[in-house]
Amino acid sequence: MLPCFVDFHCHSTSSDGSLPPRELVQSAHRQGVHWMALTDHDTTAGLSEARAEAEALGMRFTNGIELSATWENGHCHILGYGFDKENPALKEAIACFQVARSGRIQKMVDKLGELGLSMSVEDLKIPPGTSAGRPHLAKAMVEKGFVPTMDEAFEGYLVKGAVAYVDKEIYTPQEVIQLIAQAGGFAVLAHPTSLRLKRESFLECLIEFKGFGLAGVEAYHSSHSRHQCNRLVRQSREAGLWAVGGSDYHGDAKPWVKMGRLKKGRKILSAWISPEFLEQLSTKS
Repeated sequence: MLPCFVDFHCHSTSSDGSLPPRELVQSAHRQGVHWMALTDHDTTAGLSEARAEAEALGMRFTNGIELSATWENGHCHILGYGFDKENPALKEAIACFQVARSGRIQKMVDKLGELGLSMSVEDLKIPPGTSAGRPHLAKAMVEKGFVPTMDEAFEGYLVKGAVAYVDKEIYTPQEVIQLIAQAGGFAVLAHPTSLRLKRESFLECLIEFKGFGLAGVEAYHSSHSRHQCNRLVRQSREAGLWAVGGSDYHGDAKPWVKMGRLKKGRKILSAWISPEFLEQLSTKS
């Protein structure tokens, strides 16, 4: 295929993005994205709407999801692509994720209350069918005047290790990777620097995850510097894994992240993505 503008990591209002699935695809189209994936947290609710709009606009579209796994330091998120969203095991796991998310939000609201920042889950104004997340809580904190910005809500209260943070992970990396594979998809390690591993340990981790069925690494991500992207591509190849890329676009929830772009406005190009990944997705898109 000819080189084109791609983005394999985007979020809609079905999880913690600010644009509904249809509008998200329309925005991607206006900015010249040719091929995209919707990768909402712990839900496939927006896929049908997004796919229909992509097809109407002549874009290529891939089923995606982002699932969290247990991890002692930092965060371990796994992206799934090209899976069957009607797979029974996947649907059951997503239901479990949603229960965990709901319980987590209530616990974080309770912790904030103990700190004198009283609110209720209803104050978060979470639309029906939406996967509740920390951005909803951060926005409510701003609206109530507890903090001036969402960034300060996260840094002061909602990031891992902060006073109101609560984990939501219920599956190990192995279980998440194998769940995606069992649904006919490909598992890719999201924003790998968030694992907070040193280089040698990171490579060992990649090899271990490959043994579980991991297919690729999100070497290109909006949080990575050019140097980090290049290093992650090399390490992906060394581990025998695909190099994949996505912006992690959330819209207003993360306004500094632009659709289909990395730091300093660099476009994510299909030529950077492992051709084997694109070829495999072509059979499933």
